[in-house]
Amino acid sequence: PCNAYERAFAVCVLIFALLVLSSFLSSITASITQLRQLSWKHYRQTAALRKYLRRRSISAGLSMRVLSFVEWNRQNEAQYVRDSDVVLLSSLSEICEPTLHKHPFLYKYSTLSSVAWGRICTQAVRRFALCRDDVVFDAGMAAEAMYFVLSGKLAYTLQHITVSRVWTHSRDKCNMAPGEWCSEAALWTYWTHCGSLHAAKNSE
Repeated sequence: PCNAYERAFAVCVLIFALLVLSSFLSSITASITQLRQLSWKHYRQTAALRKYLRRRSISAGLSMRVLSFVEWNRQNEAQYVRDSDVVLLSSLSEICEPTLHKHPFLYKYSTLSSVAWGRICTQAVRRFALCRDDVVFDAGMAAEAMYFVLSGKLAYTLQHITVSRVWTHSRDKCNMAPGEWCSEAALWTYWTHCGSLHAAKNSE
C-alpha cells in the first residue's frame, strides 16, 4: 500500500478473509464432531449387541448373520429417507409407496378414491427389512397380508402337503424381484398359504 486508502482497503480485505476462514473452519469442525458422535453411537450399539450375543452364548454363525444384517440395515436406512423423518410432510396429503401402483387393481383404485387410497397408504402399509434366509410365511399359515418386494430377492417354494408327507418339486420354486408381489388372495378371501416364502438375500 502506498497511501492511507490502500492500507485501509488491505486491512478490510484481511479482516474479511479472517472472518470467512473462521466461519469455514467452524462449520467443518462442527460437521466432523457430528460425524464422530454418530460413529461413536453406532460403535456403542454394536458393542452392546456383541456383548449381548456373547453373554447369551449365541453361536458364531448366527452372531455373524445378525451383525451383518444390522450393518446392512443401517446402511440401507442411511440411504432411505422415511416419511416420519421429514416433518413438513405432515402438512401435505398422504404420500404412498410408488411400488403399490405397479399392481393393476391398486393403481385403478387410487384413481377412483384419493381419500380411501390415502388411508391405505397411512394405515394398511408397513415396510420391514428381512435378513437372508428369514421366513416371511410357511405353508399352512393363514394369509394375513399381501407382500411387495422393494429391494433384494425373495424365494417362493410351493409345497405339496398330504397326510403322510410334505414334498416340493424344482418347478415349484420361483424368485421374486423388486416390484413383484405375492399373497394377493389375502385381500379378497380367507386364505391358507400353500408354500413358503423366505428372503434369498437381505431384502425389504
